[in-house]
Amino acid sequence: DLLEPGGSEALPVRWDARRGFFVPGLSTATLRDVQDAFHVVRQGTHSRTVGSHQLNKDSSRSHSILTVHVESTSPQQGGHP
Repeated sequence: DLLEPGGSEALPVRWDARRGFFVPGLSTATLRDVQDAFHVVRQGTHSRTVGSHQLNKDSSRSHSILTVHVESTSPQQGGHP
């Protein structure tokens, strides 16, 4: 979990026909705007492990899955326009 401090344990990626790819028990973040999203992506990027080998000096040793769930409200329901 790249958003969890000290989270170096490999996590299983699962597939579900309804949900698509997912990882059980990952951290979630509530975002209000694009700047919040950039902050979370930067935080995850800093937590990634990078190593090297003969064919690629910046080989990534981690993969990431970013899932975005969008909720919205209409102005008639008390949301902001």
